[in-house]
Amino acid sequence: MPQINLMWNDSNSQLQNYQLSLLDTDLNKKTNIGRDQQQCDIWLAHNTVSRVHAEVSFKAEWQRFYLRNLAANNPVRVDGGLLVDGEVALYEGSMLQFGQLLLQVSDIIVDNLSTHAHGSVSQGATQLNSVPAVPSIPPISAVPPAHNHEPSQSAPNSGQNASSAQAQPQSVAPKLVCPKCKTPQALSLRNSNCPVCGHFLADAASQYFF
Repeated sequence: MPQINLMWNDSNSQLQNYQLSLLDTDLNKKTNIGRDQQQCDIWLAHNTVSRVHAEVSFKAEWQRFYLRNLAANNPVRVDGGLLVDGEVALYEGSMLQFGQLLLQVSDIIVDNLSTHAHGSVSQGATQLNSVPAVPSIPPISAVPPAHNHEPSQSAPNSGQNASSAQAQPQSVAPKLVCPKCKTPQALSLRNSNCPVCGHFLADAASQYFF
C-alpha cells in the first residue's frame, strides 16, 4: 500500500502529521493542500498559504508520489527550488515550503499494489525541531563550450603527430536526464520544466553523452 507522511509545526508550534495511504479503489485521486478547509484534504492554517496551494498524486507507472503547484502567484518551494508549474517527485526528507510554512516528507512507503486515498491529522505538543530551514539551491555554473582549445603554435611535423592530435578527445558537456521521459536536457534547465513532458527537473541526474 503506497503511503506518504507529511509533518509540520502549525502557527501555535503544535506538531501536525498527515498520513496519506492509497488503496486499490481510487488510483487517480488528487490530494489538495492549502488554507481552504472545505477544498483541501491537507489543511494548512496559515495566512501565507494559498487557498488551494498544491496537490499530491501517485503515479503507479513510476511508483512515486508527485507534487504539483496550483498557486501561480505563490509557488511552492521544493528543497529550495521554486515549483512554478509542472510536477516534481517527492522523496523521504524532501522539504516543502508553502508561503512561510515548512513541511517535511517524513516517510514514504511504496509497493506494487494499486491504490482510495484517505488520511487523518494528528496533533501533539512537541515542536518539530528536526525540520531545518529550506536550503537554497546554488546557481549552476556555466558549462564551457565544446572545442574550446587553444590552437597549436606549430604544425605537426610528422604523420604520427597529426594522427595523435586527431585522436585527442573533444570536451563534452553533461546534460540533465529527465526522470519522467528520459530525454537529455541542458543543465541550465535544472530549475525549469522539461520541454518534452513538463516534469520539473530539480530531481534530474546529470550524465555525459558521447
